[in-house]
Amino acid sequence: MASHTVHEEKVLAATFNHCTEEEQIPLDWKRSHTILFHKGGEGEIGNWRPIAFQATIGKIFAGILADRNYEWAMRGRRISLPYQKGFIPGTEGCFEHNFVLNSALEDARRNSKEIAIAWLDLADAFGSIPHAHITRVLAEMEMPNALIRLISVNYEGVTTRIEASSGTTPPIHITRGVRQGDPLCSIFPLNQY
Repeated sequence: MASHTVHEEKVLAATFNHCTEEEQIPLDWKRSHTILFHKGGEGEIGNWRPIAFQATIGKIFAGILADRNYEWAMRGRRISLPYQKGFIPGTEGCFEHNFVLNSALEDARRNSKEIAIAWLDLADAFGSIPHAHITRVLAEMEMPNALIRLISVNYEGVTTRIEASSGTTPPIHITRGVRQGDPLCSIFPLNQY
């Protein structure tokens, strides 16, 4: 069994190396099937959550690109540290921000102080950015060209099919937004958009 795993790892590594060298991604890695799950409430379309299923091997490759992107971003201080907590290894995500906010609110209550808090919620921030804009911003941030080209080709020709009880739609071309569940989206510098 162990030799079978070693062989699979070599094939996977060779496949990923080929994709990197040729700057091409198999079309199957760019396709997904989307299923809508009802999250409660009345019949409004906003009460349905799309869940996209795509090839695992493509997600693994995107994870490798995300790791390389993370290293580049950390070396160049392109991440808003210490303020960004989400998707950063070794942090407690938003827990720390919530703790600081609750502490400030408690201090204001306890000491009868005034406090001003502003919330900024960008509607559909991850789903609304055109793919061409992602590429442009990464170039402006001086990401290595090879990484930009791989990320760009990863988003060229992306399609999904919506599956429902009445059937499946023809492929829908996606030209904006990061792919659902894409490991790359966690490190894209959205604060630069």
